[in-house]
Amino acid sequence: MPQAADIVVNNGAGTPVAKTFTLQVPASGINGEARWELMEGSNPSVFPKMSALLRLDPSVKGMSSVYKLIVPASYTDTTTGLVKPLSSAEYILTVKMPDDWPEAEKANSSAYFANCMNLAVFKGAGGFLRGRSAFT
Repeated sequence: MPQAADIVVNNGAGTPVAKTFTLQVPASGINGEARWELMEGSNPSVFPKMSALLRLDPSVKGMSSVYKLIVPASYTDTTTGLVKPLSSAEYILTVKMPDDWPEAEKANSSAYFANCMNLAVFKGAGGFLRGRSAFT
């Protein structure tokens, strides 16, 4: 796993704004989980959170990485003025890499996946999950 550092990503606004997920806990090698938070707002319980975990995976005789992004929704209680959490959207990605996978193919497979996730059909998957197919 690369050296852990803060992560800067754009939000989904019409004019994107860079947001920084601050490293909270660096990974401690294999089976160590790195964690980041987007520390915006007054209530840490509604901060978006990311994590990355590298582990040995006997199912592929190699390694796997698990990446999570959790984005809570929130509301402001009109009585107290406090921000309170609602439910959360969760994105979980597992990448499995067998030890016998050719080194020369790693860059291509990673590029294929990253470029596919940037396609409109995948970005629209939220509509698919709400019962409206992104593949029509």
